[in-house]
Amino acid sequence: MVGEINHNIEGISQLTAGTTQIAAQLNEASGNLQALSTQLDDLLGRFRL
Repeated sequence: MVGEINHNIEGISQLTAGTTQIAAQLNEASGNLQALSTQLDDLLGRFRL
């Protein structure tokens, strides 16, 4: 029983670590998307019709 609990806690710990890593990647991707959006806005601002 104790072994099963330890196994489950280890699984939860691994899932938590994975979730933290994914959150960090999403945060980085969001920053990159914001930078691209700013660049696109700048480029579009240069066009005059």
